[in-house]
Amino acid sequence: MSCRRHYATPLQAILILAASQAHAAGPISPDSDILGIKLTMTRDQARSVISSSYPAAQIVDLPVQLGTPEYKKSTVAGFMADITSKADQANNQQKTDQANKEFAAKQAAGFGDSVLNRSVASPGDYGREKIYVQVDPNDNTSDIFGVSRYKEFTKDHSLPISALVATFAEKYGQPSITQNGTSFTWMAPGVVEKIRNPPVHCVLNSDGDSYLYENPKITAQTIGGAFTNTINNIKAGDTLPYYNISKCGTVLQLSVGPSNDRQYATSMSVVLIDLSKARAELKQFAADFFAHADAAKQQKLSTDSLNKPKL
Repeated sequence: MSCRRHYATPLQAILILAASQAHAAGPISPDSDILGIKLTMTRDQARSVISSSYPAAQIVDLPVQLGTPEYKKSTVAGFMADITSKADQANNQQKTDQANKEFAAKQAAGFGDSVLNRSVASPGDYGREKIYVQVDPNDNTSDIFGVSRYKEFTKDHSLPISALVATFAEKYGQPSITQNGTSFTWMAPGVVEKIRNPPVHCVLNSDGDSYLYENPKITAQTIGGAFTNTINNIKAGDTLPYYNISKCGTVLQLSVGPSNDRQYATSMSVVLIDLSKARAELKQFAADFFAHADAAKQQKLSTDSLNKPKL
């Protein structure tokens, strides 16, 4: 019987190495950065980095509001910018124009104007890139606690997942945690052991915490509900260890959109966030909101108690 030796593919090799060195996290800290933005910066400094690196980008604030029938509190959860390159913008416009042309031809041929007759884009047809900065929502503060980046890779710039992960590994070491070959998380040394028992939610796997792990691709449409869910989870963290993220520290998470053969990255979402700082700042905001909301409720109850019916 012949003996056949099997060698791991580049992707398998990096995942095997990551699994075997799950304790050896990279140098993740608030001084780590995404496109030059560090968590030690102020809001104005982060805005300045975006403006200097992407002069044509428009920075948009993301307002949110928590409310009860008796009390409402508004704040800014963060800001974002579309930083898609000029080359990708031109490609995107060309693809859109072509799709519109094909749709018009179908209409002229009598197929009607149903959106089902439009061409469906496939991964790699378009290239988009956005950046999102999460800020301390409390009054009179300038801190930031998270930075997220979303990028789509066009077919002209295909990138194997193994090469993408290797790029991060060169800078931060091997991932602390890997999930399904498409999600990679870096943490400070010792954190994985701290959050294991009882388990703590330090890794993206729950829609309820989407404000902390927001994908800039859809942030503008989801920020309101995501912020509300997170505030509720922050409150729950006082009694449920799973939602008490104070032990997580700074986390870097890479989530990859894979090609059909799972060899190439069609998109990536990268989040750098100080979850300990985020919880402290959001907990402060939540405490202030609930205190005012409760006071307003009690005041209304007191006022409405005067509406006694005649007997």
